[in-house]
Amino acid sequence: MRISPWWLLMLLFVADLGAEARVAGIPVGIDPLRLDPARAGGSGRDSLAEHFPAAPSPSAATFDSLGDLEATDWDSAFAAYDRNLAKARRGRVEPLPRFAYSKVQGVHLEMGLGYGPVLGLAERVEARFGYDLGRERPGGSALIRVGGADPLLPPEEGSLLFGAELEWHDRVRAFGDHDPYGNSLLALFGGYDARHYLRDRGGSLDLLLRRGAGQRIRLGAFRTEQDPLRVVEDWHLFGDDLWMSENFAARSLTANGLRLRVDRAPAFATPEQPDGLYLRGGVTWQARGARPDDPFSRTEFSLYHHGSFERGDGWAFALRASSATAGAPLQALASFGGDGGLHGVRPWTVVGRNLLYARGQYELSSARLRRTRLPVLAGLGLQVVPYTEAGAIGHALATVDHDPARLRWNLGVGLRKSLIETGQASHAQIDFAWPMGEDSGPARITLSFSNDGLD
Repeated sequence: MRISPWWLLMLLFVADLGAEARVAGIPVGIDPLRLDPARAGGSGRDSLAEHFPAAPSPSAATFDSLGDLEATDWDSAFAAYDRNLAKARRGRVEPLPRFAYSKVQGVHLEMGLGYGPVLGLAERVEARFGYDLGRERPGGSALIRVGGADPLLPPEEGSLLFGAELEWHDRVRAFGDHDPYGNSLLALFGGYDARHYLRDRGGSLDLLLRRGAGQRIRLGAFRTEQDPLRVVEDWHLFGDDLWMSENFAARSLTANGLRLRVDRAPAFATPEQPDGLYLRGGVTWQARGARPDDPFSRTEFSLYHHGSFERGDGWAFALRASSATAGAPLQALASFGGDGGLHGVRPWTVVGRNLLYARGQYELSSARLRRTRLPVLAGLGLQVVPYTEAGAIGHALATVDHDPARLRWNLGVGLRKSLIETGQASHAQIDFAWPMGEDSGPARITLSFSNDGLD
């Protein structure tokens, strides 16, 4: 029996119940210079540069990334599908199981329950409890949504909904721009866990205003207590231990903060038809509990526009910018590499306070390959996606690069396979990206999944 490799990828992806969306808000507390070994159980470092593994040889192209797109929470883009799902779960107890794997947790097992509405007051209540087998520590969270805060139940087009969310958590959280969808898969199967983690305990209260299916404003206050974590697990099936042995050091601190975020997405876009303009902007302000006179903030903006042609081809353009004030810790800074942008370089290649990044791509429809004389390509139903990326980071920290502030760019081509039928992802893509200019070198090969049809 002939089994397509794409079906094998799909089965591995469905098994990863621990793929996480990025948590809203900017974490704080990284000490980029030193980790106290007695406190966190790691080996101290004297400079940020020492945290970066040695670069591969120029002749060795690496296969090491499952990260083309973070798991965004633009849930309003799926309004036509989610409204029926939200109504179907009302009045029912919903189990919330989850499995994850990382170098600082080992195996993470979690179970939770969701229910709503409750007593006519809360639209939905969720409670979760988990345990990290490697870290031998429990964790959990509780969430209460009131009014129009349920993301699966957007308002009718043109109408307004007000809501509120109250949340508490004690969990392990990844920080930084490299936060790929499906990270547990590569950590478990390929030994590739290039994320960095800290323990985060705290709570938040957010007020929400939603208009139609695609516009949302969130204003909230939060408190966070963070502690460093050490590597406790490096087991994996394939690959080497390069990325399983390092976790950037976070120093223990307490901070209070405010945040504002505005989202705009096409009201009727779907993963199969994502055409339209997506906008996101936000600002986060925090003051450390021990030093309330030393606050810092971060401002972010992103734009993504997707279009299509009658013959089935598509195009997309993305722009992202961020800026952090002086005194911001490493978690609040921007970085290039991997899921952070510029697929031709490794994750965390450059880290700094200010970032500007752009990407343009053209999507050749799978029908073009079906008309070719190559039966292998014609039968797989692939799309070819050529693209280019460029970006620069200002006020950079010391890294493995001696000239971090200059403009970087790369050229790439992706082979994309639709996974809409799985119900777990919109597509999988294998990218070949070549660093250009002063960074010129061998292609970097990356594998990524998207859960919303966007790049």
